[in-house]
Amino acid sequence: RFVNWFMAMILMNDINESYRLITFPGDEDYVKYKNAVQKFRQISLTSDNKYSRGFDKPIMWGHYANKGRGVCLVLDKQVLIQEATKHGDIHGRVIYSNKYDESIDFAMSDPDSELPRKAKLIFFRKTKDWKVEQEYRIIRRCLNKVSELEGGL
Repeated sequence: RFVNWFMAMILMNDINESYRLITFPGDEDYVKYKNAVQKFRQISLTSDNKYSRGFDKPIMWGHYANKGRGVCLVLDKQVLIQEATKHGDIHGRVIYSNKYDESIDFAMSDPDSELPRKAKLIFFRKTKDWKVEQEYRIIRRCLNKVSELEGGL
C-alpha cells in the first residue's frame, strides 16, 4: 500500500512539463488553469519493455538513485493498476515524441472539468529526450491544490 507517494506536478524535472505550470501575473484564465492543474499529483515509475527491464538502466540509477547508492523497488503492475482504478486514478505509459507538443498548451473555459477528460493528452506526453525512462504514470486529482492526499494508494 502506498501512502503519499504522489508528488506535486510542479516539481517535475522535465522543463517542458513544469514550465506550463508556472503562473504569469495578470492573466486570470491562466491562473484558473494553473490552480486546476496543481490539484493533480503523480507517481512516476519505470517499466519493462521488449528490449530492457525498467531497473536495468545505468542512467536511471545515476539520475534518480543517488548515483547508484539507492534502491530499486519492484512492484506488481497488476496490483498497482487495480488500486489506481479503484481510486479513480488515471494511469498509463508516457508517449514520447520527436519534439515538444505545443497542442497541450491550450485555453480552457472550465479547467476543473476539462483537465480530467484531457489528462492523457496533457500529462502523458514527453519528448524523446526522456524515452530512456520507459515511464509509467499514475495521476490522481486532489480536492484542492495544497492538500496532502488522504489515505494514499
